[in-house]
This record gives sequence, C-alpha cells and structure tokens, in this order.
Amino acid sequence: MTSIDSNAFKNYSKISHIAEYFSQFYSKNTGNRIHQELGLLHYGNKNYHEAIEHFMKSINYHKERLRKHLWYIKALILAKAHSALKNIKEIIRILKLVKSECSETKDKLLYDATIGEIYYFLSDFNKAYKIIWKCIKICKQKKSINSYELSNLRLLLADIYVWRGDFKKAHESLCEAKSFYSILPIADPSEQEMYKTFGVFYLNRQCYDDALIYFGKITDRWSNHELFVFAKFSMRIVYFWMLNIDKAWEFLIDAKQFMPI
Repeated sequence: MTSIDSNAFKNYSKISHIAEYFSQFYSKNTGNRIHQELGLLHYGNKNYHEAIEHFMKSINYHKERLRKHLWYIKALILAKAHSALKNIKEIIRILKLVKSECSETKDKLLYDATIGEIYYFLSDFNKAYKIIWKCIKICKQKKSINSYELSNLRLLLADIYVWRGDFKKAHESLCEAKSFYSILPIADPSEQEMYKTFGVFYLNRQCYDDALIYFGKITDRWSNHELFVFAKFSMRIVYFWMLNIDKAWEFLIDAKQFMPI
C-alpha cells in the first residue's frame, strides 16, 4: 500500500470512514494500514491530536499480536505525539508498556532514541543530547542499523546543538545528515526538517544569504506543508536583518495569506 500524501487532508473524513468500513466489514489489516498512514501523515504535519487518534485505532487492531515489531514502532510514535502535547502521564504509561516488550538490540535502540526525542520535545536538551549521542555511537558499531536511522538521529542532534548554541557542531551534524538525504530519490519528511534547521542555523550565525537559500528550498518544494509558512516568516526576518524592509514586508504579506483565519 502506497503512503498517503498531504493531499489526503482534502478528503480526510472520507478516508477515515473508509478505514472504519474496511475494519468492520472487509479486512482489519487494511483498515489498520489506513489508520497507520493517516497517523503518520498527521504526525509529520504536527497535528498531534489527530495522529494520536489514528495510532490508537491502529494499535488496537494489534492487541492480540503485542510483540510484533510494527506495534512496537507505532507505540513509540504515539508516545512522541503525546510528548509534543506535554501529556506526561500518557508518555509514562505507553513507555512502561513498550519497555516490557523490548527484547532485540534494534528495539532497545529505537526505545532509547525515542526517549531522547521526548526529552527534546520537553526542552530538556542536556538529557536529550546524552541519549541521542549514545544512540549514534551504537548505530556506528551495529551493521544492522541502516543509514536512514542514523541520519535521522544526526538531524535531531543538530537541532539539539542549535538550541544549546553550539553552531559549529550543529553544522557538522547537519552536513553528515545531508550527505545521506541528498541521495534519496524522493522527498523525505526529515529532509524538510533538515532545511529548516539549516536555515535557522545560518540565521543565528547571521549568514543571511545561506539562510535564504535553505528557507527558499522549503517554499519552492513544499507549498502545502506547515513549514512553508514558517519558512516565509523566517525569510521575512532575514530580510529585516538585512535592512531590506520592502522585501521583509512582501514576505510578511505573502505568509499571512497561508495562515488559518
């Protein structure tokens, strides 16, 4: 089954009803996959309440197969969605359940990486750094861990470095992640975050031309993504600091068109 792209939001209610129909009358597995895709779609677009709703439905179909790796991954993403909403009790409840099912090395690494990302969501950057850095070292030692997972960790580490004000190390981590994402045949959601982090990195370093390049990559390629508005507003800030007031005003007006009323 192919992934549902962002155009799915236009027919969101129809797709959700289709998932329920398949689950009740035809194939639970198909309904589960649709809810899974919708959960990932909402999570990637930071619609965390909706992501939680669909992942809960998807996970419920796997109660009888609790030890399956697919359930494990969904539960971790669910925990991250709750962390973005600061639902501390739900995070603890889910992670306790997940930890009891943690057996394989890859599962343990995924669990630890999720803990690190949750600390990042909760703005505890020192704890997030220690855990993510440890996971990266393990990834380098284990051949079973693929480059995609390692690059995602490096991208998160770069974000942590930016928040800690260590821009040199942030740049190094971004370049390491970029070396992998640049060979992907399709646009990965993490690639969007990479461009955002590069843009913020260069903005903070007052390298305005470079910041415009990376924010521009977002506006050129993802006009229907939440980061599009973020990039437009960021470009307005860049032009303001460059004392190009006309351009700053132009981007402010442009960005406002895409804001919800």
